[in-house]
Order: sequence, then C-alpha cells, then structure tokens
Amino acid sequence: GKELAVVSRGEVFVTSRDFKTTVRITNTPEQERSVSFHKNGRTLLYAGERHGKWKLYESTIADEREQYFFSATKIEEKEIYAAETESFQPQYSPDGEKIAFLAGRDEIQILNRKTGDTNVALGKEHNYSYSDGDITFDGSADSKWLIADYAPRGRLFIPNVGIFPADGSKQPIDI
Repeated sequence: GKELAVVSRGEVFVTSRDFKTTVRITNTPEQERSVSFHKNGRTLLYAGERHGKWKLYESTIADEREQYFFSATKIEEKEIYAAETESFQPQYSPDGEKIAFLAGRDEIQILNRKTGDTNVALGKEHNYSYSDGDITFDGSADSKWLIADYAPRGRLFIPNVGIFPADGSKQPIDI
C-alpha cells in the first residue's frame, strides 16, 4: 500500500504513495509490461521483451534492511521463465507461490516459483488471441482456482467467463 508500480514508455517504475519519489526499475531498449507486486512487497513481476521474445522477470530489493523500491539502493533483476513460445501477462497467485501467465498468447499456464515447473491451467483450444491483452484472468483468494475469458464449445468469436482449477485438473465451467 505504500508504493505503486507503473509501466511508462515500456519501462517499469515504482513511485511512493507518501513522497515525491519515483525509481526506475528497468532500463532496456525493449519493452516491459504487466507489473505485479509479490505479497512480500519486495519483489516485482513483469513480462519483458528481450532479444525478440517475451519472457518473465522479477526485480527484488537486494538489501534485506530496505523495505521499499522507491528508497532501495540496489535492485536485482532475474529472468524467471523463458520458453519457445511467448510468455507474458504474468501475475502472482495470492499466496505468492505461483505465477499465472499467458503462454503462446492463448494458453494460461501456472509456474511454480520454487520448482520452476509449469502446468496448463486452461488449454489453447479454449481461446484465440487477436491482440495483446484480449484474454484476461485472475486467481481466487485461496490460489486454487482461476477465472478467465474463454470460448466454450469452440465459439471463438463469442467469449464467455469460465472458472477452472489452477492445476488444470478439470475443464472450465461456463458461468
């Protein structure tokens, strides 16, 4: 609640709620987007287009004594996921243990932060992306379910809203 992360001109910035302080998190020739704060408030998640491919990155406050990005003396970035397909639109699960993201522009996958393993939560047969950001999703408070736009029964031009388990164990329920 003390900071706000924004993307401006393809770069990630964090600004203080209480002070007139803003810090630039990324400084790359490519673009970043889709920022998500980890529940610890010390780590930011975002997608970055590096070397022509969208991958997932985290930036973390390096000094454990420092609390906020806007006053951090060192911020460390690391690539946390890359695949043959594009990976973007990431967001942390409420428990902070997993990351939901779009893979290949139309499949929702879940990345386990500890193991690095992924699973398909909603397969690409349920969606077709026409432009970036046209498939939206969000997680439940217990991190076990997702809700998303999807196209039931192959109706690609008439999306509905479906709920499904994050582990991909069941097909979406059209709500």
